[in-house]
Amino acid sequence: MDKNTNQYKDVDWKMAAFNKIMDDDNLGIPIPFTITGITNKGFIVRAYSLICFVPFLYMPWQYIDHKYWNVFYKVIRNKILYGKVLSKNEELFTYFLNANIPQFNEVVLEKGIEYSGVILKKENSYVVIDIGYQFGWACGSITGILRREDFNLDSFANIYKIGEPITVYLTDKLLEGTFFKKEQINRWISKEKSKLLIGKTITAKVVNTDGITIVELLDGYRAVLPINNTIYENDFVERIVNFIADVKIGDELICNIINVDRLQSHFIVEWLHPFKEIFDWELSTRDNMIGKKVLIEVLRVEKEEYGFFVFKNCKAILPVTDVIYNASLLNVIYNRLISKRPGEQIEGEILSIDEENKTFIVKWILPDIKAFKIKEI
Repeated sequence: MDKNTNQYKDVDWKMAAFNKIMDDDNLGIPIPFTITGITNKGFIVRAYSLICFVPFLYMPWQYIDHKYWNVFYKVIRNKILYGKVLSKNEELFTYFLNANIPQFNEVVLEKGIEYSGVILKKENSYVVIDIGYQFGWACGSITGILRREDFNLDSFANIYKIGEPITVYLTDKLLEGTFFKKEQINRWISKEKSKLLIGKTITAKVVNTDGITIVELLDGYRAVLPINNTIYENDFVERIVNFIADVKIGDELICNIINVDRLQSHFIVEWLHPFKEIFDWELSTRDNMIGKKVLIEVLRVEKEEYGFFVFKNCKAILPVTDVIYNASLLNVIYNRLISKRPGEQIEGEILSIDEENKTFIVKWILPDIKAFKIKEI
């Protein structure tokens, strides 16, 4: 008799809980549940003491790898989340719940601020971190990448493990993801010291070539190397683009610090390519340059009669005309000219200067062609 009574009582409370969930769901009231177990398809949860199930596909967010849920389970057990009815089984007094409903507080992340996260994944070059851990998951999942180079640790492989908590600092919140650093970036350099470094020439090591080039200065400070006509003259931009395409991670570049972006926590630098010498048109004396031999660098070849070049940081043109060369050699010279690629250097002689257009007129010196016809132009 007591056994039957207990069975009836068991059915009674399950029925009551089952009906409570359905009533709340019909009224649009979110169903609270706690995660108590995990399978390869989703989470076993308790809602009003009933054993229910939430598939991974109906969690409030999605991870790109289902293995992340195993890590998440270890830090989320007994935490209250909310859902709505997905389906029900009246015989077993259980529900499948959909937790993909609005239930989180909005959070605004700040650069340079410390956050606690948990490691979801670890590769040779990076780790994936979820700093939803910082907020007790009240703001949902906030995943990001911490790159190996940001650790500055030789024993990277052995120190941090999947599932372990880790303290990081936000560096960027971009469309393609969130990025962290292991070290405090808010104290990276004082405002006074950063101003003193502007104008300094330094050696920088390339650490990223994906998109905008990122380099690392001495003492581990980061800098970006933008290529635009604000930093370089229009004719020089194309040339730098061609050179930067050949730069590899680990290469060292001579750069000039031109500014500091404290909001982004990095310097802005200009690459002083070996060929890029400063030539101030306004202050320089140019008359004594006529007749001098110089190395010029191919920028582009646009027309049959002109080859466009850059001399130092100024423009130079190489006219292929019978005013400068014997007419019989024009085809030979032009065919050689169009075979030159941007960035190649050739030897030339300055014939004259176009002051109005700030341009040098240059004759190409070809050692194996002696029959030049040189005229005043």
